[in-house]
Amino acid sequence: MTKLLAFCLAALTLLSLTAAAAPAQPPADPLLNERGRAILGYFHQLQAAPELRLVSGQFLNFGPGVKLDGARKIFATTGHWPALVSVDYTDFKAKGIDTHTPNRVLLDYWRAGGLVSASTHLNNPARPEGGGQRDKDVRLADLLVPGTAVQARWLHQLDELAAGLQELQAAGVVVLWRPFHEMNGGWFWWGAKEPADFIRAWRQMFDYFTTQKGLHNLIWVYSPNKGAHTADYYPGDGFVDLIGLDAYTDDIDPAHIPGYPELAAINKPFGFTEYGPHGAANPPGDYDYRRFLAGVAENFPRARFFLSWDMKWNPAENKFAREFYNDPRVITRETLPAGLAGDAPAAPAADAGYVQALTAWRAERVAALTTPDGWLTLIGRHQLAPGVNTVGSADDNSIKLAAGPPYLAQITLQDGRVTLTPAPGAIFEIDGQPAGPAELVYRGDKPTMVTFGPVNFYVMERGDRLYLRVKDRTAERLRNFAGLDYFPVDPAWRIEAQWVPFDPPHQVPITNRIGQTAPAPVPGKAVFTRNGRTIELLPIDEGPGEPLFFVISDLTAGDGTYDAGRFLYADRPVDGKVILDFNRAQNPPCAFTPFATCPLPPKENQLPFRIPAGERSYRGPHG
Repeated sequence: MTKLLAFCLAALTLLSLTAAAAPAQPPADPLLNERGRAILGYFHQLQAAPELRLVSGQFLNFGPGVKLDGARKIFATTGHWPALVSVDYTDFKAKGIDTHTPNRVLLDYWRAGGLVSASTHLNNPARPEGGGQRDKDVRLADLLVPGTAVQARWLHQLDELAAGLQELQAAGVVVLWRPFHEMNGGWFWWGAKEPADFIRAWRQMFDYFTTQKGLHNLIWVYSPNKGAHTADYYPGDGFVDLIGLDAYTDDIDPAHIPGYPELAAINKPFGFTEYGPHGAANPPGDYDYRRFLAGVAENFPRARFFLSWDMKWNPAENKFAREFYNDPRVITRETLPAGLAGDAPAAPAADAGYVQALTAWRAERVAALTTPDGWLTLIGRHQLAPGVNTVGSADDNSIKLAAGPPYLAQITLQDGRVTLTPAPGAIFEIDGQPAGPAELVYRGDKPTMVTFGPVNFYVMERGDRLYLRVKDRTAERLRNFAGLDYFPVDPAWRIEAQWVPFDPPHQVPITNRIGQTAPAPVPGKAVFTRNGRTIELLPIDEGPGEPLFFVISDLTAGDGTYDAGRFLYADRPVDGKVILDFNRAQNPPCAFTPFATCPLPPKENQLPFRIPAGERSYRGPHG
């Protein structure tokens, strides 16, 4: 059994186990929905495992300011999305609640397969005008006195929050709900109060949301600040699902994060519900995030999730974010169990024969990418100007190569002919023979090859322009190939489409990555129905005996897959049918190198839904 096949089968086994998982303890809400139970069960599984695995998380701002920018920055820097994102419903400027903007982001992230969390800096209900998060001398007992203006404003605030959470429930979204955070500190109006009063207020919110508002999509999270009295305000096992500490410090040890033993004694999955290096204000942005992981492993062994707070504390705004997010102990959105979050239920297990064939095909793809002449060896693409072009690695050449002798040759483009004259003393080969003056042929299947050491180039034609394509069989991108990542195998994305031939074939304009547009022959269209929509995909005909070539994009583009789209090859039609296996959707060469000239999807092939199948974004560099 190949390693990749073993991985696929193990992933499918994990999927079935996760889908069937029940929490080690019953959920706080006895009516928590099935997806919520699966997510809570996943946290319990992580907690029960002896090895450290941390669900990664990132906060995305408050109310109308919520954007995906913090998560996007992590993806751009590390190649991974955080497994969890969080928002806060407070609109500080309006002194109220805004669930509309945050929910748009949470919905999108959930549909992309990520977990979501929400909190709110609660407004002081003793204030008619709202706001007052840091007011002092507020009596929590006043919230619970029927018929008072304070309770009316309190319930109105709960109604606004519940409406936003109900919107998410209707969309199938499970929320890690984190109210009353840092209640053991005295900086918020609900903080440092009599523990009995706080517990009554928490339980009142819990009952109001679950019983009166029918919210059964909430996983309840208790999160004191590091310090004293971390467990004094605990509302009880019947009102909490997850527990954690908020901590802002460079030093991940008991001296700088007190209060852990008290929470560790509570039998609930534990994490860092907020984390930020330096302190709660003005971090310098120079923190080595590997220190956080090392400190957790040594001193907080029960931790199973974390949430970095705001952009200033974002790993991507600090140091070694890539190493941190690529550590196998850090769980990212891509490595969450399939079906844990998102619109669709978990994918059905694929037939073993199908998985084996797909695995073999993927192994062939890796082998093709990593050949000494593959896409990973590209180190240059240089346009030839009409007239004389001097070529070499020295700065004063009109075409400066990334490798090779300082002065290699003069290449002359005139009337469509390309000729080469070696520079004095330059030693290289042309089509395997010692170099001399020669014409460089670029039309046909075998362009003239110029070779010097591990480097070679040939002339290629793109539109009305000619380029030197330069390759190096020792290229850094080849040496550091990061492998290929895939969505879980899902046989539902192997689609039998109707084939509608065009007679005569159509000519469709196709634009490439460098902005050139040219007509391409399209022999017909593949028609199928998905999500209630009829889809018609147009393939490019690459010649007799060649498979159909589809250039496609979908709503995963830039959010899990390469931003410019993917390629899909399909066997030619048989009996009016064509098989579109999106589990074989692959990144174009431009995902691996900036020196390729890839076609972009025509508008007909830009699909209005997500295709969570096939190849994910490449983790290595491509630009």
